[in-house]
Amino acid sequence: MGVLDSLRRGGVEWSVELERDGLLPGQAARGRVTFTVDHRIEARGVLAALVATEQWQYHETVSDGHGGSHTVTRTGSDQLVREPVRLLGPTGFEAGHGATIDFEVPVPALGPATFEGTVTSLAWALEIEMDVPGLDHSVSRPVRVLQPSGLLRAGAIDLPECALWPSCEAADGELKAALGLDPVPLCCGAGFRGNVSAESGRPADLQEIRAELRVEARATVGNGLSEQIVLWRGQVRGAGRHEGGLESWPFEGALADHFVPTVRLPHGAADATLEITIARPLALDNHLTRDVALSSTTEL
Repeated sequence: MGVLDSLRRGGVEWSVELERDGLLPGQAARGRVTFTVDHRIEARGVLAALVATEQWQYHETVSDGHGGSHTVTRTGSDQLVREPVRLLGPTGFEAGHGATIDFEVPVPALGPATFEGTVTSLAWALEIEMDVPGLDHSVSRPVRVLQPSGLLRAGAIDLPECALWPSCEAADGELKAALGLDPVPLCCGAGFRGNVSAESGRPADLQEIRAELRVEARATVGNGLSEQIVLWRGQVRGAGRHEGGLESWPFEGALADHFVPTVRLPHGAADATLEITIARPLALDNHLTRDVALSSTTEL
């Protein structure tokens, strides 16, 4: 186990350990808490809980009191999950004494998964509390609940139609293409391979073909904000000539280790997209896109 937190608060010295801080839905968060009090305490019990808090940003128009108005950014917040587990019943502790308790706290089977965005986010924390009337004897430490690839494949989240397809068709004008990805879903922080198979009816000079994989996160409330988070950019091929007909260009890369998987939250959502840009001299760029499903672990 690794120490997650060690601190003194309200006359109690706490040390909390977990087997891991990346938690899997449907499994238990296992750990150990040790505490020592510096004065006599009559506790009604000791509780542990995993707590999920969602935040989202939105615009609100406010009056300045003089007939004008301006727009401000507000942040909403809601505690989605808090299910305490009792670790110890009513107990009295003398000064200099305490206890060491092994614990298991269930992780909800469907999360939701940690999402570390700005306009929408979902944060988890492990809280250990000594229940003493009128006093705060507690310790809290951030943890992450992961989004397993298996849950996405099983349909636990409503995904765009082709997000889990190995290859998706795309078109822009006369240009038709198939955009392939492996594996599906992709995993934040992990490597991947891709392929662009394009077909056009005429030869063309190319400046370059580039790719970008990004997440669009959005607050799904009135006047909710949105943001784009780029996880990877790369060049598929450099300048050259496309002779027409069918041609394929493979590429590979690794996504940034940023916890922004595909999620659906009460006040927010996030989806990923792969965009292929084909740049030609003295011509408009062609843009080909496909939906992408993103997990934050391949363990399940």
